[in-house]
Amino acid sequence: MKTLTKILGIGALALTFNSCNLDYTKQEQSEILYEKGKVITTLYSKKHTSTDVAPGMTTGGDIAISISSTTIPEMWGAVFRCEHGNKFPIMGKDEKYKQLWEKLDEGDSVRISYKENYEIKYNRKTKEVISKELTDYDFIDAEKCVFLLEKEKLQYKIKLQN
Repeated sequence: MKTLTKILGIGALALTFNSCNLDYTKQEQSEILYEKGKVITTLYSKKHTSTDVAPGMTTGGDIAISISSTTIPEMWGAVFRCEHGNKFPIMGKDEKYKQLWEKLDEGDSVRISYKENYEIKYNRKTKEVISKELTDYDFIDAEKCVFLLEKEKLQYKIKLQN
């Protein structure tokens, strides 16, 4: 029995030691990336409160009424279509979302700045990347592309002259 206990103990120790050498995962973010896009629409939701009243019963058998109230803050945003054809909304209650909403209009050509978030799995011994998975995007900003508008106007003028 002592021999079996020793073998199991050694096995457990070896398993613990080997688990220290397993792969590890890190969350990493790309540098700032840019992509052309178009504003599909702008979004606005005013602050509002929703109140719900629900009948119930206590554990003693008495009738009870519960009231819950939820306040939704004022929010601003925009829906974009990127150059790859994907549509995505950006919306929030912070000042940056209000500023975005104020400066953009439906149909605007924009340059979208963002970062990509990755989950990267490394080999602990060699530090080599085993896998890299794109998990999310962090929107940074969208700026109107004035140069695109000027280029379109110039092309239109050239067509009129020919």
